[in-house]
Amino acid sequence: AKNESGAEMLASLVKKHGSGFAGVIVTNPTTGIKTATDLRGKKVMSIAMGGAGGYMFQAGHLLDFGVVSPDDFATHAIGKNQEDIVKLVINGVFDAGFVRSGIIERMIAKGSIQQDQIVVVDERTTPGFPLRHTTRLFPEWFAYKAKDFDATKAARFRAALIEIQADHPALKIANVVGFEPARDLSDMEALLLQLGKLGGS
Repeated sequence: AKNESGAEMLASLVKKHGSGFAGVIVTNPTTGIKTATDLRGKKVMSIAMGGAGGYMFQAGHLLDFGVVSPDDFATHAIGKNQEDIVKLVINGVFDAGFVRSGIIERMIAKGSIQQDQIVVVDERTTPGFPLRHTTRLFPEWFAYKAKDFDATKAARFRAALIEIQADHPALKIANVVGFEPARDLSDMEALLLQLGKLGGS
């Protein structure tokens, strides 16, 4: 697939949790927030509104329930660090926060939060995906080739990426499992259209 710049996707990144990721809406047990509609009139923190797993995935999820982010919140603040967002929600500074899937598990593994301190809003289960999440899954990062990059070299590079074994030192350093053929981006394109970030309004 190609984007408007002419860049072409070569391969999709695969992490330990797979080749997809999702958005998470976190709250603490004292807020009573359980579903998307409960966020109306609440204090919410996210990363910048251009962030995929830290804002856009959640904004699209809320729109499915008629909740417009950030217009329907009492306040919306931008945080720079997703772990800090979780801590601020746990401490009651904000009612809810948007973070990328995997943040909760990482913080629990480090001992910086406890499982019973957080609630995942509209939590769902997706077969084969082990991380807690609110939204549907979207493709992980991609390897691209620039528009003018030699096609033959790009094909060789694509093959090398897909064939590289999970025990390769470079993958271990990067903390990834490998690459697979480029995944379809139609869900991401639909989300961007829904949020008015691709063509249209």
